[in-house]
Amino acid sequence: MSAGRIEYLPITELSREWGQYLVKATLSEEKGAANGAGWPDLSPAEIQAYRESLAPNFETHIHLVPSPIWMNVKEVVDVLTIKKNGKVVRIYPPFEVNEPSETSGAFKEIFVPEGDKKLERAVPIPSSAVRGARMEHGASDTIKWCRAFRLDVERGANALDCVNLLLDHIRQYTHQWWIGASHNPRQGPMRMGGTITKDFKVISELRHRGAGDIESTWYGAVQYQPHLGFGSPLTHGTWLLACHHTQEERKADQGLLTFYDGMADYMAGRDDKAILNLCIAVEIMLSKHSILVLNRRPSKLEKSIRNTSLVDKPTRQILTNLSTDRNCVAHGREPYLIANREGNSVEGYLQAVCQLVNGYLNSMPLGTWRDAMDLRLKSPKHT
Repeated sequence: MSAGRIEYLPITELSREWGQYLVKATLSEEKGAANGAGWPDLSPAEIQAYRESLAPNFETHIHLVPSPIWMNVKEVVDVLTIKKNGKVVRIYPPFEVNEPSETSGAFKEIFVPEGDKKLERAVPIPSSAVRGARMEHGASDTIKWCRAFRLDVERGANALDCVNLLLDHIRQYTHQWWIGASHNPRQGPMRMGGTITKDFKVISELRHRGAGDIESTWYGAVQYQPHLGFGSPLTHGTWLLACHHTQEERKADQGLLTFYDGMADYMAGRDDKAILNLCIAVEIMLSKHSILVLNRRPSKLEKSIRNTSLVDKPTRQILTNLSTDRNCVAHGREPYLIANREGNSVEGYLQAVCQLVNGYLNSMPLGTWRDAMDLRLKSPKHT
């Protein structure tokens, strides 16, 4: 790369398949006996029964998803079985993982950089430092934050596609916008902090006789964002709905999913992407409402916003402003109305689209939500 210029990098092979590196332990009968833990004597029949109990074409896998699912662990107990392309995948309800240990393990026996103008050395984190801190708001004996799945997978099955589709439906029915987001709102980037000297060196506590109890110079930290009162725990009913639509290979409503993407972009500080996704969500929902409820061809976005009865007049004006700023962002410009007209903000756009979502959901006649999910918008022939 030359100064001030990024060289073109040709893509020679484009693939999003995951490679795998597998590690398996080897257990030694000899070492076990030497340590006083000898293995038991088994009859040939017991050995044969063990071998015959194994499923030859199945494995169980543990998947860890980036963002947690807020759920009622007492209610959600049904195992989902999917058969896709002749292959079976069984998905168990989500379960908790040891979040503090995951954090603390990342900083075990780790050295941090130190220096003034340039890196001079690497020093250990003081032994007194708290290396793992997590928090759980909205949790109780029955409501937990769960981030892991057990899957029983037949050889050749695409388990990841099944999990992603299930997550979309959970997101749709619970309004947990953070599921599938690019960041985890319960786990911000800051994990630790500590005292330093005036020349920027990491320092341990001053321990001396007579000091009594002293605090560590370091602390563990966890950053979190509120869920904004938006979203509800996964329950038995919503789990069964999500499982049913996943078994049917039905996609979740793209308008809702795109709204949640816009919410997640806003919470991650990516306002330009939030504006794009929020406006796309508006267009999808207004178009579906026009086809399914009004029984007419969708209009252009500006006209659809102007004429919709799903929100009140002041909200229609905010959605019109969102469309204007979306055009600016889509062409590489700053959002003009947010920058130049008082009263416009990404927060205002979010509130307006949230009102549209409520109107959209309430407008669907009983029994037509499946039609909304199945509807795929075609190339526009606007009125």
